[in-house]
Amino acid sequence: MKKVGIVTIYDLNNYGNRLQNYAVQEILSENGFDAISFKNRESTNGKSNHSLLIRSIISIFKLRDIHTFLINNKRGKRYRNFVKFNKTYIKSSKKYLTFYNAQKISENFDFFVVGSDQVWNPKFGRMKSVDLLAFFKGEGRIAFAPSLGGIDIIPNNVDSNFLKSELTKFKFLSTRETHGAKLLNNLLNTNRVVTLLDPTLLLDTNKWAKMAKNSPILIKNKYILLYFLKYNYQSTLFEIEQYAIKNGLIVINIMDKNSPYYSCGPDSFLHLIQNAEFIFTDSFHGTVFSILFGKTFQVFKRSQNDIMYSRIENLLSFLKLYNVEYNGTLNWKSSINFENVYQILKKEQKRELDILLSQFA
Repeated sequence: MKKVGIVTIYDLNNYGNRLQNYAVQEILSENGFDAISFKNRESTNGKSNHSLLIRSIISIFKLRDIHTFLINNKRGKRYRNFVKFNKTYIKSSKKYLTFYNAQKISENFDFFVVGSDQVWNPKFGRMKSVDLLAFFKGEGRIAFAPSLGGIDIIPNNVDSNFLKSELTKFKFLSTRETHGAKLLNNLLNTNRVVTLLDPTLLLDTNKWAKMAKNSPILIKNKYILLYFLKYNYQSTLFEIEQYAIKNGLIVINIMDKNSPYYSCGPDSFLHLIQNAEFIFTDSFHGTVFSILFGKTFQVFKRSQNDIMYSRIENLLSFLKLYNVEYNGTLNWKSSINFENVYQILKKEQKRELDILLSQFA
């Protein structure tokens, strides 16, 4: 069995990050590879894997009232649920990849994959040597839909000559967004960089449904789910709450630190999406799983200058979903033809998986 190392962001506070890691691993495992994920300690500008726990511990020593104590307890529980998820679903090495040890570790691997998520976003301190798999001396460097974030040019904190040199050594190059592929193709003066869907969209939805079913949470009431990372939803909250009262629903805001659902792990996150009556979100992966589970949902652009929104725009355009973006009016009735959406998706899944898996020959 061929061994494949996976280099990705390892964020114990981000649902999409953990779920895309699982998707990459499962896609490879289902096709006969021994896939192992690695934590990367080279990109020091990103958040530490343990930053959430550390912040929680520090804050305990700064308690001023019982309310703060309760919030920090939820943060700690959230962290523990992410750790539990990793132990249950992610096959990961106990070793951290660094500039100094990566080459030695990689000697026992046939391939190394970088991706997905924003593992090539320079604003997160990424796109350094480990992210570019510079340590791997084999011919099997694979870029599986990494994102460059919303950058339009290669920033000054990235050595463009080094970047170009290392990218030419990849057997297969892809990015998650079309503008990322265009940027790298221009840099390399080529057209070999292709765009792939996020790995969460390439995995069989039954796998996600099974994971959601394993969630420990149980909600008796029907509910509206809010999942906002940066959008200021306060202007729409009153209308949402009034609709909920009128229709016998409750409102669950998963990112509200006062909510009991704030501490949910990634499996419970899926459960909340799968069983919601309505979903309002500004999140890419919130959008992804709303689509996969066939939900009534609406997507919010965080601001007029939201450079990260392109990933959502790319996805909605590809699946011909033109009526799910918030334009000042809340939409309580879905007109989505999910049969058409899934036909497009199924065809693309096969095409992309055939392309990707052929690179491991």
